[in-house]
Amino acid sequence: MIEEPILEIDKIQGNILPGFRLPHQVMIACKVKNDSNLNDFIKSILPKITSMKEALSYQKERISLAKRTQIFGIKSFSLPSRQNLFWLNIAFGRQLITSFNSDVSRLDDSFGLGLAARSFLLGDPKEQSNEGNKSNWIFGNEEKEADIFLVAASDNIVVLDNQVAELKLAISRFSIQILYSENGERLNDDTEHFGFKDGLSQPEVRGFVDENKTYLSSRIISQGNDDIDSPEYSAPGKLLHWAGQFILGYAKQSASHFRNPIEATEVEKSTFIKNGSFLVFRRLKQNVKAFYDDTKEMHQELIKAAGFENITYEDFLAKLVGRRKDGKPLVFDGQNAPLDYTNDFNFKANTNNYTLSNGESVTSVIADPQGAKCPMFAHIRKVNPRDLPTDQGAETNTATFRIMRRGIPFGKPYNFENPNDDSNLEDRGLLFLCYQSSILNQFELLTNKWMNKDSRPESVIGHDILVGQNNEEDSNGVKWCMFSSKGQNKRIEAKHPFVIPTGGGYFFCPSIEVLATMIKTEIS
Repeated sequence: MIEEPILEIDKIQGNILPGFRLPHQVMIACKVKNDSNLNDFIKSILPKITSMKEALSYQKERISLAKRTQIFGIKSFSLPSRQNLFWLNIAFGRQLITSFNSDVSRLDDSFGLGLAARSFLLGDPKEQSNEGNKSNWIFGNEEKEADIFLVAASDNIVVLDNQVAELKLAISRFSIQILYSENGERLNDDTEHFGFKDGLSQPEVRGFVDENKTYLSSRIISQGNDDIDSPEYSAPGKLLHWAGQFILGYAKQSASHFRNPIEATEVEKSTFIKNGSFLVFRRLKQNVKAFYDDTKEMHQELIKAAGFENITYEDFLAKLVGRRKDGKPLVFDGQNAPLDYTNDFNFKANTNNYTLSNGESVTSVIADPQGAKCPMFAHIRKVNPRDLPTDQGAETNTATFRIMRRGIPFGKPYNFENPNDDSNLEDRGLLFLCYQSSILNQFELLTNKWMNKDSRPESVIGHDILVGQNNEEDSNGVKWCMFSSKGQNKRIEAKHPFVIPTGGGYFFCPSIEVLATMIKTEIS
């Protein structure tokens, strides 16, 4: 196998890897006007751009202290010696970045077209009267396409607010227009607004972080990774991916082999593009009331059918997602599964028996090929079929579609105790961000070919009820899924969308090294 690369961690922006993950974040989208002083603006913020190296150092300290003190989640951000952080990353829209380097747009056709042009392909509503139609977006349609996208983050909300206020003054001083700005906050127990624990299944990345060849993803399995043709894991359930899937210029995942990669192209390795990544941002409004009202009706319809009488409402919700609200996967039901490793499961084949470097044994988890526990329409099975062959080819190809998710909730939690609370009328949802080396073959494939289709990735089983969309002209937006049990089938329909797109964009996040060169470049 080709040796893993040494990642240039001082050049890669930190929200790509390892991710900011700080509890308070702000997204800002801007438009560069003819009289904007872009060069001086970039020059002014360049010292504030947070690298992968800086984010990794902080994360290593925080995780170590969390394990030592058994303080996890949001409270763990009070542990490190470094406090009152302010981290910042920047990305650029297609029109602006092309004025510096035309290869970026040619590298990914979807980026070159932009999110607004791809909206209907992603399943967004076609009727202009619909809130999710691009004509009604807060920003990101053809009339309000962003040139600059900023992600700011802190462990302290007061520090973040003060620093962002200064940042906005700088933006206005250089005659750059702010199209959009919004705060995101991690919720208690790292849930999203529907109440499910989020961010559990992220790709693990191959590579070293220094010349001493310290792994980015610590390898704790001493036995169980022995088959050179099978997936390799850094820990039980943590599948290793080649870095080029998320950061341009490095070897990428092969469609035909889990461990042997394919080399980056010469364009991907070029100075302007290497260590960069494509960023997708979608402001996704979540209709929490509709979700619970509709799913309760759907559940009542299901349990009236023969063979489904004993499914509880919580079980019903879990089957839509593939996990219970605490993050436990349905595949674990009825077996002695490794609760410390909530991603240690497959759908097609049982997992391996592992021996860890500390001598601990992790027993095999029985798979669920027919979807008896985790239905084929469940959200986590739709977006990550794991070891299953799909409509896209062999199971080895599935790993090439993974994305690095960096989303954070926005808005106040829904007040279930007082449904008449005025705050329940306010917007809430997910500021969805993901990084990848190809928007076309990663984010768009997952969305258009799997989440929004009723017959993919496995068979005719229904849509992703949680986040999928159905904008086919004869559908009236209805999504459906097929529950099966002991030879009995029952089709259930969701008549309202639970997630509504309200803005966004496609961006390129260049290396910190390239940002410095952009200052000296005159726009043609």
